Amino acid sequence: MSISNSPPLLIWVFQTGEPLHIDEGNARPMRAMNLSNALARAGHRVVLWSTAFYHQEKLHRSATAQVLQIADLIEIRLIPSRGYRRHISLDRLIDHIQLAFNLKKMLEHSGPLPDVAFIGYPPIETAAVLARWLAKHDVPSLLDVKDQWPSLFLDAIPGPLRLLGRIMLWPYFYLARRAMREATGLSAMASSFLDWTLVVAQRARTDRDGVFPLTSPLGQVSASQREAARRWWDDRGIKDNGCPRVCFVGSHSQSFDFKPVQEAAKIAAKAEPRCEFVICGDGAFSAELRAMMSGLPNVYFPGWIDRPKILVLAERCRAALAPYLNIDSFQKSIPNKIIDALSVGLPILSPLQGEVATLITESGVGIRYGTDTGKTLHDCIQALMQDGTLQQGMSQKAHDLYAERFSFEMVYGELVNHLEKLAGSNVDCEYHYYNLITENPGQKATIEQIARLWHRYRFAGDYTMNNRVLEVACGSGIGLGYLAEKARKVVGLDIDNQNVATASQLYGIVSHRTKSYEEGQSRYEGNKIEVCLMDAHQLDFPDKTFDLALLYEALYYLRYPDTFFAEANRILSDNGILIICTVNKDWSDFHPSPYAYRYFSAPELHSTINKHFSKVDLFGAFPVNATGIKNLVFSRIKHIAVSLDLIPGTLAARAYLKRVFLGPLKPLPDKIYENMAPYAPPVPIPHDQPNRNYKILYAVARKERP
Repeated sequence: MSISNSPPLLIWVFQTGEPLHIDEGNARPMRAMNLSNALARAGHRVVLWSTAFYHQEKLHRSATAQVLQIADLIEIRLIPSRGYRRHISLDRLIDHIQLAFNLKKMLEHSGPLPDVAFIGYPPIETAAVLARWLAKHDVPSLLDVKDQWPSLFLDAIPGPLRLLGRIMLWPYFYLARRAMREATGLSAMASSFLDWTLVVAQRARTDRDGVFPLTSPLGQVSASQREAARRWWDDRGIKDNGCPRVCFVGSHSQSFDFKPVQEAAKIAAKAEPRCEFVICGDGAFSAELRAMMSGLPNVYFPGWIDRPKILVLAERCRAALAPYLNIDSFQKSIPNKIIDALSVGLPILSPLQGEVATLITESGVGIRYGTDTGKTLHDCIQALMQDGTLQQGMSQKAHDLYAERFSFEMVYGELVNHLEKLAGSNVDCEYHYYNLITENPGQKATIEQIARLWHRYRFAGDYTMNNRVLEVACGSGIGLGYLAEKARKVVGLDIDNQNVATASQLYGIVSHRTKSYEEGQSRYEGNKIEVCLMDAHQLDFPDKTFDLALLYEALYYLRYPDTFFAEANRILSDNGILIICTVNKDWSDFHPSPYAYRYFSAPELHSTINKHFSKVDLFGAFPVNATGIKNLVFSRIKHIAVSLDLIPGTLAARAYLKRVFLGPLKPLPDKIYENMAPYAPPVPIPHDQPNRNYKILYAVARKERP
């Protein structure tokens, strides 16, 4: 692996369900260890987040959260959870939920932000928590998808119960899509697997996505280690005597179908020369597998073997068995058993369709068996036994293919480089979702939501007469036309390209990204409404350009509200007015947006604005009404959903849930119009005490003449 040209970075790697550097025994390194080691060799500092529960051994590494410095550049952080005894169990689901909650707590005191993060998926819950936290803190992330959760859960449910299963698994489908959409980039071990991930994420592939196979370092094996391994195999009857032999090395699990192996072994046991089957490893399926092969003298179970023994076994075998089940997740991937076989130059015998079938056919590195091929496993083995040239040719092609596409140095060198580029990509993490949380024409909404929308602009209408008006974060521009009925000039700005395009189309104007307001003004001379792409933290207008500025239901999306208030003061004329409308965080039914930075109580809102404006008046609107069984039930359900982080971030998804719990919704109009809903003027409220009587807060700040 080449030395990185990138400056040293702080990189987080999150991965559960894999061995770690601290685990005893001779556990095989997987993605977490391999990537952490590769990053450290490139000079980067690595924080490896993982669970305190050791998935492979079903033991706890620690009962509590731990931070362990295991090398100069690698730190491990262990997240506690309850653990589980079986791979497929309710206990495992509960463990993952607890793990996500504990991760969320630990992130609150996580120290310096990383430059980039790598997130292993699954578990779904932890991936969703970390992807959101990183996006909120503007940290680019790569979500590495290795399993088709939760689709795999649904596939295990009988057909007649699929619909019910889909409903029950809805939270997992929601969290999975959310994690994939909020990550900066997506990765997988094969192109088809990445395609599936992009379908779930509902987006197209970009240069921030990538394919990185699950390969492992070959490691150095000394001559003495090889000799010891040869003696070890000789002692177990697996001799270098030219006997035809095939092997399997891996966990004995229900991911494999060993029935064709049993059938081939039975035929081979009666033939001459007799082919031997060496099935290495162990696992939950071992007892059943041994019982299946009992009575067959040509089948061996030597247990787990290390790298030297694998290399010697490969020298004494004709091919490697990869009897994976032909299910969608395996068909879309290139499992590690395939890459392991290529690394030692063994032809692959597998029934897999999809990516592996293409690899075998196009590269000539093995033979497929199964009903779609017309060949049995025994037929494939016979072909290799009877044609030494065929076997040797496939062996050489396997070596060559590994070197070209799957070598550890190449794959992890590319992955390290990909993370370095993500870290320096200046990704607009905080802007890519604003069009999803904007009130757009035609979008379904509750009667109260429509009333609140009207209320904001009706309240502003009392201040617009013959004034120059700026609406910051105008969204789709739904209220600009109403403001323009009385104002001398109206300018709407938003930071989201899609919002600006929607607003411009709504009023038939051409949007632009202003460098100076004068240039934009001359370009749009005569238009009463203008729309600009602009950041609220940097208002690109001359001093005293406007008489009235509005910021409606967007204050909590500003990372630096003080910067905005200072800018608003600057661009307002003498005696200019700023109106803020925001949800009241002290409202008992309040729930935060996943994209928000900070919400304000009445005293907090007043004190923050008062640092920049000499006079600030507060008002309350939409009295809290918690009476009635329906309201109480909906409120309780919402509180539970908030605590589990299941409230959707987009308005469209929220509308779906409101329709389920609150009944029919109405579409939002194209533009605000007079008397579109009842109007009650906001009520003055004290600024020095929390207010729990109103859902919505208004602040009217005046810039009085010096």
